[in-house]
Amino acid sequence: MISDGFKRMDDITRSMLLSDYARRIKTDIDIDPIGFTEEELEKSDYFEIGGEILEEGVIIEKAHG
Repeated sequence: MISDGFKRMDDITRSMLLSDYARRIKTDIDIDPIGFTEEELEKSDYFEIGGEILEEGVIIEKAHG
């Protein structure tokens, strides 16, 4: 998940928040969400998870606003 709202959160707070949301989703697939700000994602290189997201990621829903 990409949001500038993560700027005010440390990594543990982000993970706990996103994991809580993921547990509420009714699916047979395990979801391990990761939170980034736009700036963090843009700075990721190819060998980091953010780099893989930039190369292979799919937009599921884009926020309006």
